[in-house]
Amino acid sequence: MIDLKDDLDAIFNAPPIVANTEIRETCGKCSGTGIWTGYGDWTGDRRCTLCKGVGYRVFKFTKSERDARRQKAVARAERKQQQTLEAFAKENPLVWQWMNEQASRFEFAKSMLEAVKKWGKLTEKQLAAATKCAVGSAERKAKWEADRVVAKAQAKEVTVEAIEVAFKAARDAGIKWPRLRLDTFIFSPAGANSANAGAVYIKEGETYLGKVLNGKLFRSRDCSAEQEQRIVDAAHDPKSAAIAYGKKFGSCSACGRELSNQESIDLGIGPVCAGKFGWGE
Repeated sequence: MIDLKDDLDAIFNAPPIVANTEIRETCGKCSGTGIWTGYGDWTGDRRCTLCKGVGYRVFKFTKSERDARRQKAVARAERKQQQTLEAFAKENPLVWQWMNEQASRFEFAKSMLEAVKKWGKLTEKQLAAATKCAVGSAERKAKWEADRVVAKAQAKEVTVEAIEVAFKAARDAGIKWPRLRLDTFIFSPAGANSANAGAVYIKEGETYLGKVLNGKLFRSRDCSAEQEQRIVDAAHDPKSAAIAYGKKFGSCSACGRELSNQESIDLGIGPVCAGKFGWGE
């Protein structure tokens, strides 16, 4: 006869069933063999150091679960770092701006930015040094901006329309980088993709004297008032200035070669170059 009371007691008094959460995965280092085959003919203990020679590893979570948890941990760390950086930037806006602007070209700024990203702050001495640099940079930037405003207001009006027409004719004739030697200066067009597209640069030898943009001559600090006026005069009538250059220096204003035959010497410019720049007869 079945004793129901004993069966019920056994059921209700039995220890709780604990799920086995141990997950075994084949060891990736030894491929489940428990033997490590590295270092060629090495004769020492070849037991796999990762799985201790058993061929498998024990985890509490599956690989997909571990990957998910790892990604969440990385995301948490990134959020924490971002919050730390935002807090530093809010507390030290000038230093933060200076570090980000100068990190690519100033090693100290780069090292300070890396320190903030790693530790979330700077030491007292580091912050003092970075602040000094940031303040100096801001003052220089303000001065440069003021100088640009003054330079723009004082820029002399000059037309380079005739030079631009000559440059276009030269490009159409196959000259990729046209230039003109006028007076003692070299006029050349800015590249189409440069920050000053549409401008005409002026140099004397290797010295940059300025640029003409939107009908204004923005001269550099190396350009004197006397040079500025000669630039304006040469740009006004580039053909006459090119011929004058050739007759004075004995070389072609366009290509720079010596004027060797009598026709070129009489013209003051090489006839081929004159044609390419739109000045042919």
